[in-house]
Formats: sequence, C-alpha cells, structure tokens
Amino acid sequence: SGSRPAPAYTTSLPAKMRMGASYKLNNTFLFSSDFVLPLNNTPDNLTGPYFALGSTIKINKTLSVCTGFTGTTGYGVAMPVGLTVTANTNVQFYAGTTDAASFVHLRKDNNLSLAIWAVRCNF
Repeated sequence: SGSRPAPAYTTSLPAKMRMGASYKLNNTFLFSSDFVLPLNNTPDNLTGPYFALGSTIKINKTLSVCTGFTGTTGYGVAMPVGLTVTANTNVQFYAGTTDAASFVHLRKDNNLSLAIWAVRCNF
C-alpha cells in the first residue's frame, strides 16, 4: 500500500489592486494615501475597498509620530497611531495601534503591534 496522487483541483487566490501616493511637505511633515480594491471574491480577500490617509510628523532626529484615518467595508473607520524611534540609518523601533479609539473606550477590539530592527528603503 503506497501513496497515491491527490485529485486535481483549482482554487482562486485573493487579488487586489493597490494605488498610493505621498507628498513630503518639508523635513517635518510627510502625507500619504492608499487605496486598495479587491479584484475578486475569495474568502481571504477584502470585503470591499480600503482607503487610508496618513501623516508622519518628525519631532526630532530620532522621534516620529504617525497617525491617520483608515476605512473599509465591514470594519468601519479607524485612527491608527504609531511612534518610531530611529537608532541609526538602518535601525528603527516602532510601536503602534490600528485604532487609537479603542484605548479611550470608544471601541472594544484594541491591539498593539511592535516592530524591531525594521529596515526601510525609500525610493
């Protein structure tokens, strides 16, 4: 009794189209936007269009604050907030949340994310 090949099948993978733009006003303010549109209806894809408007405010050489507004079908709008500490040109420490409103008890699903040793490349 050996193994037999599995039957052939096909499955659809999630497909999205993403567009974005950013504008650097000066060395202190960076503004950005994103728009993501699902191209098919698969279980792991977005349920509808997603948008984001954001800004990065550089407080000093090592500290930046990021905030903005996001929204998508089924989840509503949110206000992400993050804090970045830059150690040198290649190392940054980041802590942020997907929705600051959850920490002032306006929503129930708060979370916090951390990224350490992230390398960012700007083109």
